[in-house]
Amino acid sequence: MELLIILIIIGGVFIFFIQNKNLESYYKLPKLEEYIQQNPKCATENGIKCVNCGSRSIKNWGLYKSNSKERLHICNHCNSTLYRS
Repeated sequence: MELLIILIIIGGVFIFFIQNKNLESYYKLPKLEEYIQQNPKCATENGIKCVNCGSRSIKNWGLYKSNSKERLHICNHCNSTLYRS
């Protein structure tokens, strides 16, 4: 029983640090406005394109799950994380 409690505590601490690291990485990404300022040629008449490969196919993923309010915008072609929202 004590071992189970210790394992639960260790698992909780591990999950906390993983989520904290993800959130820290998230806030290092530029927002859309900053992404466009840094890469003005990536704003086209047809939307935003990837700075690395030029693809306009960008997926919108939740940071933790599909309905997270923290969103990552990732190129479908080269899998580069471009900006956050």
